[in-house]
Amino acid sequence: MSLPITEAPTRRVSILNAALNAFTTAGYGATSIEDICRGAPASVGSFYHHFGGKEGVAAVLYVEAVDRFQASMRAALAEPLSPRAMVSVLVSSHLTWVRDNEPWARYLLQMGSAPATAAAQPGVTNSNRALFDAVAAWSAPLVDQGVIVPLSPAALAAQILGPSYFASRAWLAGGPEITDRLIQQFSESAWRAIETPGAASASRLR
Repeated sequence: MSLPITEAPTRRVSILNAALNAFTTAGYGATSIEDICRGAPASVGSFYHHFGGKEGVAAVLYVEAVDRFQASMRAALAEPLSPRAMVSVLVSSHLTWVRDNEPWARYLLQMGSAPATAAAQPGVTNSNRALFDAVAAWSAPLVDQGVIVPLSPAALAAQILGPSYFASRAWLAGGPEITDRLIQQFSESAWRAIETPGAASASRLR
């Protein structure tokens, strides 16, 4: 399987690639440090030098996965798009990232509440803060103009991306495919969930 860490092939990157492969195929619990080192290849001493232990590499991978997942959404929020187009781009970014980056998406799903990734929390908090700050900067003028309903950045993100989250989980578990039609349907429903009802917003939908 081709893995998506594509930095210069340092020993650290090789270990991260091997860990992602092992964790998403065999599972975190069934993977030993020796398994990761064989896949890298790397010595056990090198592994401990870079990550300190299995939980260390799990935490680094988790922060990287969250940041990669959110990167396209943060970039989109800085673009001069219409409100409805922005919602569509956010939904599409979420679902296409999951579809196109299955190893990373599967790792996020598997390790989201695992004690092994507790050390990742500060990094995850920073990534979430950056995303919610971008959501706030985009949404505040639209709330003032009466275009979208007033919600906190976290609640607004949940309204827009909540269905995509559950569709992603279902797909990773062997459920329905993430199709372009599904993305379109979710984009339309996400817009309806946050638009301000009535004529005041109707002229700003397109």
